[in-house]
Amino acid sequence: MKSGCEAVVLETGLGGRLDSTNIIDNPLCSIITPVSYDHTAVLGDTIEKIAYEKSGIIKPGCPVVAAPQEYSDTLPVIRRVCAEKGCGLCEVNRDDIRLIHQDIFGSDIIYKNINIHIPLSGTYQPLNAATAVEAIMYQHDFNITSENIAEGIATVKFPARFEIISKNPPLILDGGHNPAAFKVIADSMKKFAPVFDMIIGMTAEKDYSTSIELLAPMCRNITVTSAINSRTPALTPETLANVCRKYCKNVKVAPNHEALSDIVRDRDIPLLVCGSLYLAAELRPLLLKWSK
Repeated sequence: MKSGCEAVVLETGLGGRLDSTNIIDNPLCSIITPVSYDHTAVLGDTIEKIAYEKSGIIKPGCPVVAAPQEYSDTLPVIRRVCAEKGCGLCEVNRDDIRLIHQDIFGSDIIYKNINIHIPLSGTYQPLNAATAVEAIMYQHDFNITSENIAEGIATVKFPARFEIISKNPPLILDGGHNPAAFKVIADSMKKFAPVFDMIIGMTAEKDYSTSIELLAPMCRNITVTSAINSRTPALTPETLANVCRKYCKNVKVAPNHEALSDIVRDRDIPLLVCGSLYLAAELRPLLLKWSK
């Protein structure tokens, strides 16, 4: 390639079967991350239909790695597609991950006899790391050692995925925007910061009612703002605030993003900013500036 890359990781934009990344017809490995309900109008209204669409990235004879799945109906679909296309399938087993230490700033695990430090926050990151390790182990042509794997994961960065913008008290930014994402955010908040304030903005096509129900009951205060997106309509802050009020007494609407600056600067407990990758992109530079 012109950029000189030896290997490229391509993430599908939507689903898999009809995604533009299928222009790559002979990938080194296909990776199926946890399948959940999202984009149901396009991918289907059952987990089996969605899993089938996701499995569209599986190519004949190509090895496949499947992350641990939340829904029991997912893996049978992936197994069937792999069998039809003659693909070897590695199913990551969460019980093979030995958790040594975990806090809001990262995790230390042992997986496949490799001591791994994961600098990313979130209780789900060991599963992600194990999935990445399995995919790397398929790549025999690159002479990647266990030391290389540990070093690579130890230096990884992932903006807007349970990202700790500042520490005292923690300011956390996450672009999660559907119930599956909100569930793993909620699991991490329960473990690391069970009471917190939240700034949230979402787009109208997402299942915001189910998502809010997972996080809002833990919040002391919620501030609702807009998530601007040129492709899909933003959910009005007033509509989102009314949903939040079902679970939290202290809910207000910010007239604009600049109105959030005092909340960020004057926080006295952990603050979570979430609801949309569009919102994360808009606010991240401001959060970095306000939290200095």
